Amino acid sequence: MHERTLIHEIWLDPTSDGQFLPGLCQAGPVGDDFRRRLEPEAKFAGTIEGFSHFDVMSKYYKSNGWGEYRTEFKKDYEPFPEEWVRIQQRFLASQTQDVPGE
Repeated sequence: MHERTLIHEIWLDPTSDGQFLPGLCQAGPVGDDFRRRLEPEAKFAGTIEGFSHFDVMSKYYKSNGWGEYRTEFKKDYEPFPEEWVRIQQRFLASQTQDVPGE
């Protein structure tokens, strides 16, 4: 596992015609704005871990059957910033401390 791995959440957001649009956001506080915009009937569909934008999007494309993810931006291959990882790790640690019996 890469030291700068981030967890991303997959969401399915309903549309007016009964379809569900998939969406992806970081787990934790960085994804709060995204989750606030979801419809109340949105469904949490799982998580993807990755060490870069390209890594996460490649896994996301594969999970949706969309083929190979491609990007022209070099930055997409770079590891996520350490600060992003620290923010998520602090949040996740605070959530496990709040669980009774653990």
